[in-house]
Amino acid sequence: MTLTPPVTDRHWIAEKAAAGITTNRLTLRLEALFELPPVTFDDLALPPFRRFRWGIRSSGTYLPETLADALEDLWEARVATAGADRIRDHRNDRRPAGPRKRA
Repeated sequence: MTLTPPVTDRHWIAEKAAAGITTNRLTLRLEALFELPPVTFDDLALPPFRRFRWGIRSSGTYLPETLADALEDLWEARVATAGADRIRDHRNDRRPAGPRKRA
């Protein structure tokens, strides 16, 4: 989920920043992490997704709305059933105070 709109800022690579090159950035919140992707290239090779070229190596690519809607439906279904593959969020775990033991 994006928390802020994109803003232009100096580049994170010092040489590019020194050359005046900028980049866009935004703040986001990850809602879940997965050991394996919920949607794979194999999924995208099936209808209706196979008519789109998914191996594009650039940003700002237009995705037709019908495919975007279908992909969102597939994503939501997979995320809902992928509970076993989720990486636990440990921020809310209660740990006793004091130093941790290292293995």
